[in-house]
Amino acid sequence: MGMVTWRRHHGHDLVATVVVRQPTAHTIAVWNESTGAVHQLPTVFQRLQSAKAAADAYLRSTFDHMCTLESCGDWMIWTG
Repeated sequence: MGMVTWRRHHGHDLVATVVVRQPTAHTIAVWNESTGAVHQLPTVFQRLQSAKAAADAYLRSTFDHMCTLESCGDWMIWTG
């Protein structure tokens, strides 16, 4: 299985990312596209849903972001 990347936009310039490295190895990162600030968490998650939840929480705490239905999108597979 090749690597798969999931992305979720939070507002205009914040992005949460989950990279599926193996079926039970998921890593997360968050970034601010405007400033180029990238933060990675060294933890490896076994479940995709746990990794997505952790990425959202990490983004909220790192960039002091408040999620709303209007500002945050759905998790989507990123192909580019």
